[in-house]
Amino acid sequence: HNPEGLHGKQWYQRRVRGTQYGPAPAIAIGIGAGLMGHGPAIFYTLCSFLIPIIFTVGHASIRSRNVKNKVNSAVETLRVVPTPMGHLIECLEGGSSWIRSLSAQVKVQ
Repeated sequence: HNPEGLHGKQWYQRRVRGTQYGPAPAIAIGIGAGLMGHGPAIFYTLCSFLIPIIFTVGHASIRSRNVKNKVNSAVETLRVVPTPMGHLIECLEGGSSWIRSLSAQVKVQ
């Protein structure tokens, strides 16, 4: 029911644009009402992303407590561990001493 008899564009200009706030309150109420229905889904999604991140950061901060542990872990990551493929590449380059000693033993026998 419209007591002023305004319709369409006239009603919009008088009721919405004529206020000092403009359409902002109507938009805020609409967004708020829409989000209230989706609140549990939004909360579930945020938790599913944030909880693993929180546990990872917490575990990392507990694991490397001091500077000594951080330096040791950095040195361990830089240390070269010989793998079978590494030995094969050394053999092909001719720089492996254990391959030469093995071949010398095979020749002796």
